[in-house]
Amino acid sequence: MNSDPTAFTKLWLLANALPLVGMRSAAWWTLYQLKLRSGWLEARTPCGHWEQVQLGDLLQGGEPSRPIALREARQFPFFFDDAQAHVRPTREQEPCLADMRRDLAECLAGRFLLWDDRYHDFGFPPAWHRNALGPSSGQASALRHWSEIREGGADLKGIWELSRFSMGFRLAREYAYTAEEKACEAFWLLFESWLDANPLNSGPNWMSAQEVALRAMAWVFALRAFAYSPRTTDLRVEQMLAALSLSARRIEATLDYARAQNNNHLVSEAAGLWTIGVLFPFLRRAKQWALLGRHLLLEAASRQIFPDGGYIQHSANYQRLMLELYLWSVRIGEIAGRPFPDDLYERLRRSVASLGAWVDRESGRVPNTGHNDGSLFLPLNGCEYEDFRPTVQALCELVGLPLPYAKGPWDEDRLWLMGAGFVQRVVHRQEEPRRRAGSREESGNYLLKAQQSWGMIRCSRFRSRPAHADQLHFDLWWRGANLACDAGTYLYSGPPPWYNPYAHGAAHNSVVIDGRDQMSRLGRFLWARVAQGEVEGFSGDEASQIWQGFHTGYRLQGVRHRRAVAHAGDLVWVIVDDLLGDGLHTVRLHWLLGDLSDPRFKSGPNSTPWLAEVQAQVKGDPVLLQVRSSAQASWNIASAGQLLSGMPDQTEPMPTEIRGWHSTRYASLTPAISLVGSARAALPLRWISVWSLDRGGVEVIEPAGRWHVGQVVGWSVVLAPLEEEWTIRSIVRT
Repeated sequence: MNSDPTAFTKLWLLANALPLVGMRSAAWWTLYQLKLRSGWLEARTPCGHWEQVQLGDLLQGGEPSRPIALREARQFPFFFDDAQAHVRPTREQEPCLADMRRDLAECLAGRFLLWDDRYHDFGFPPAWHRNALGPSSGQASALRHWSEIREGGADLKGIWELSRFSMGFRLAREYAYTAEEKACEAFWLLFESWLDANPLNSGPNWMSAQEVALRAMAWVFALRAFAYSPRTTDLRVEQMLAALSLSARRIEATLDYARAQNNNHLVSEAAGLWTIGVLFPFLRRAKQWALLGRHLLLEAASRQIFPDGGYIQHSANYQRLMLELYLWSVRIGEIAGRPFPDDLYERLRRSVASLGAWVDRESGRVPNTGHNDGSLFLPLNGCEYEDFRPTVQALCELVGLPLPYAKGPWDEDRLWLMGAGFVQRVVHRQEEPRRRAGSREESGNYLLKAQQSWGMIRCSRFRSRPAHADQLHFDLWWRGANLACDAGTYLYSGPPPWYNPYAHGAAHNSVVIDGRDQMSRLGRFLWARVAQGEVEGFSGDEASQIWQGFHTGYRLQGVRHRRAVAHAGDLVWVIVDDLLGDGLHTVRLHWLLGDLSDPRFKSGPNSTPWLAEVQAQVKGDPVLLQVRSSAQASWNIASAGQLLSGMPDQTEPMPTEIRGWHSTRYASLTPAISLVGSARAALPLRWISVWSLDRGGVEVIEPAGRWHVGQVVGWSVVLAPLEEEWTIRSIVRT
């Protein structure tokens, strides 16, 4: 896509992006770089060998307090006392027992579940520096100081993911439910082999303090779950305490970087410091870590959670990660008698309510907006990775909201985390702000909801860094199926063209002008010349709704992209894209279609009522997408990286090999349908897309210069001429 800036314009674009990054973050970043390049960080976090570490040197009272520390390390207040007494298989959990046993068997065979997607062969003990994303990513040295290692072209998530120790949670579940001592022994063997393969502050697994923090919290959970097993010897506990203490020191050293990022990195690292500081007060710097972690958790919540409950990273999965980290941290504060102020509970209440609004009640899935790197901090249930119900259910109980879901497997997180004398906080409940026509939501997500179908449109007025160039992207859901979907992420650092490709506007269900992106990309995670969204109208109810807005991404080309979305009843959705301006332009409309079976495509000349049609089925019911343009247009359709119909377009901004894929899990792709229409014409120009669900078809009539969409199930949608301010005039029953 023609969106990457030249070297000549990078400085201007960086200055353009600075207001969204913020001077505060820029200052923290500068300080971090000075410490990194001066060698200060290497001196602060020196390399070392674990056998040289003496636990007595890390304790408040020195070596004499060692027996007390070893005893208290088995008894610290936690979500549960005895894991086996705390949880018992219920009817909802029984189907998960087979999965737990499979996880243990695969682990002992040296195969580990990464990104909750599939098992990867690392051997046992694992090759901790093998990159699961392929040999082309290389293998970083384990003997160099972490500050000397550069990512280069490698996606280090392929190394880091195994070392997050998510298997610690899974093995703890297996042990609690089945009392299988092999699970406990497997964890300790993995822990010991990790120490052997990763000398202190050496190698890629020490590069990211966020990874250090997530790993430390997984270790803490496993330590408490296996506390009463005979496999948990004093020597192993001593090694664990030393590893946790030195992990906290590594986190503390680079908090400048986390504060510069002002995202889930800061929340993760603050949670790690808070956890170690509160639960292990006998460690030498525990008091400082607890105070610092608490301060940063409160700071992050105040700066990262929007007033409407949205999250600063504009990512559904990162919002879940943030909420899980706060769920963990707040519960630890409650159990330790150090609760957080009510203001934090109120922010979390708004955030979980915001996220819960986008959870499809039938499937538990959400629109795959923004970055999705496969993070799942708390794998404490048998639900699929895409199921957000466990997080929403547990957070709702924590902050005093009614539980949104009936009893089911998504309750297991509550079972684990709400034990140990859970005291529900009484939070002052404010009236939820009602969405009004023309209102601006900082999160930029607008919900249009019928009885069985619902849609989401992105229209954000960014005050923080955008994640994707996804303004006016539209998601459509029906009966648990994601009909019009967001491609997701797939890879952050793959070889071309897989360098975070689905962040571009051309990958979303929106319009691209002249092959250019809505924004200019400065790197994997930084955009400049940011497109700002503006909502012009939003009204109606479940029977019918109309939403209209635009974005400013093509203002330098003298073009405005305006989109109107309406649903007529439950079975008809109309999306109208108006491209307003002057001159000759190439206008590209893209639809990514998922969760469809038996798709059939046909197109006709521009004189026919519909230029392109996709007929398919969802759970045996028919679905029909019909699209037309006010100008002569060409069409093609691709799936799984192959062109299925139509002629290739030389101006197409997306290589064919990355089209027609849907990625709901990191480094994983499933086939979808990519439908592209392209028109080279003078503006103004209009596209009309109509979804018909379950039955019927739609016809278009153009009486007296007006577009009229009639549907056989009893609704009529009247469109205005292009020159008028409002695209959709009315939705009425016929």
